[in-house]
Amino acid sequence: MDILIIDNGTHHLVKIKELLSESAITIRPYFSDKIESLPFFDLFILTGGSAHPVVGNEKLFSNELRLIKTINKPIIGICLGFELIAKAFGAKLQKLVMKERGIITIDWLDHRSNIFKDSFDRPIKVYESHKWIIQTLSKSLIGLAKSKDGYEVIKHKTKPIYGFQFHPELFVDKTYGNEIFERVFKKISQK
Repeated sequence: MDILIIDNGTHHLVKIKELLSESAITIRPYFSDKIESLPFFDLFILTGGSAHPVVGNEKLFSNELRLIKTINKPIIGICLGFELIAKAFGAKLQKLVMKERGIITIDWLDHRSNIFKDSFDRPIKVYESHKWIIQTLSKSLIGLAKSKDGYEVIKHKTKPIYGFQFHPELFVDKTYGNEIFERVFKKISQK
């Protein structure tokens, strides 16, 4: 599988690449004008990053937002990538009073229509580090899991687009984030 990682300034690029160890990987920075003209990739990964929030910086992320809306390929967004997916499809983002950082518990919302139904029938632990949450989902997105702060896993209703507010690449020995990522990656790879 040929994968394009759009680097939004993450400090964890090596860890993300470890989740994709069997794949051909190309990396481009978010500000590259080459991210829209790459239809030959099988999957796009949008990383986290803390230099610029999505809200108020839509122009800075305009190429990425356009890609999310228009490409007919699978996308997985992590942290800021999750927020970009939410913004691209009309969800409302809200800044938290305090940054959320650490291992937290998430609950699955609907096991019947959820690709995780066979694996995670109970609340599980994930690691997150973020300042923004989805305040309101749009009609295009489905919430699959929530924490005390808000949605943690989302999916587009008709496209193979998933987002994780948490960091599946971190603390894989103490959390289930990598297993959630692997489940989505496997589902996307089968298409």
